[in-house]
Amino acid sequence: MFGLTGYTVEEAMKDGWWLSSIDRSDMVLLHDALGRAITGQAATATFRFRRKDDSWIWIRLLLSRHVDRASVPEVIGIWIDVTHERALAEQLAQANKLAQLGEMATGMAHELNQPLAAISLAAENAQREIARLDHPSPRLVRRLDVIVEMAGRASELIDHMRVFGRIGPESSGPVDLAEVVAKAASLISGKLRGTMVQVRTDLSETLPPVLGRTVPLEQVLINLFSNACDAYATLAEADAAREIIVKARVADAMMQVSVADRAGGIPHAVLPQIFQPFFTTKPVGSGTGPGLSISYGIITELGGTIDVCNRDGGVQFIIHLPIAQAP
Repeated sequence: MFGLTGYTVEEAMKDGWWLSSIDRSDMVLLHDALGRAITGQAATATFRFRRKDDSWIWIRLLLSRHVDRASVPEVIGIWIDVTHERALAEQLAQANKLAQLGEMATGMAHELNQPLAAISLAAENAQREIARLDHPSPRLVRRLDVIVEMAGRASELIDHMRVFGRIGPESSGPVDLAEVVAKAASLISGKLRGTMVQVRTDLSETLPPVLGRTVPLEQVLINLFSNACDAYATLAEADAAREIIVKARVADAMMQVSVADRAGGIPHAVLPQIFQPFFTTKPVGSGTGPGLSISYGIITELGGTIDVCNRDGGVQFIIHLPIAQAP
């Protein structure tokens, strides 16, 4: 009993000790299960229980009615800790919702391309009409230029979202690292703006291409950028500049890529678990957990490695990728 709830046997013998520790929202379900057990039916109830140290766990209670030798009926209950099971179920449900959202976004991207094309075409026609005027308004010309430019940027972003969401194998080949970083930052630009985080790069133009696949590498960077944004979001507004610094250099015939932030770091006790499936340091409902595990799998599949450490008041991920051989 102590290992599960933190209470001693003597404390558990007191009347009502466990009812006072149950989440009030689960009381109706529990009373219903007890009522069915008293009538002789097998009953099950799952509820949240507050341990002695004030932490919460999920308990599945199995109830059944028995009659002792003195013909006195009694209800026997078996407690099972299902906290980990519930957490995994919630994370899988969230991951499924994200997958469905991704499919919806890909479909919407296709639909949005049509009105964007119409906007761009109308603006270009207006540009041609204005160009025929003897004294066109410079202000109007600039506004139309902005419309055409923004429509083009939106169309490019939507096209890349469709590529990113496409399901199917992609052959490995030379990949421009700077282009991958730029596209990943573009895809997650909304979250970067929302958390006031900037991606700063230190990538030499002479860096050789890496051997890999564009979309999976973008997925890894998006995961790292997103985690950094979530970490920065927990900090006070008055903190120093919110930056994600991406650096790369050739080291030992491999491309070493560093992705670092200064958002407080990860507790040292959980660093060894950070790449485990469904492990997360975020509150329930704030993260699905598989992101870093998937990133680890992608980098490993591409013949590279990924490590993490705390450095300079934040987290630093070091990725090693093979360099594409010259033809």
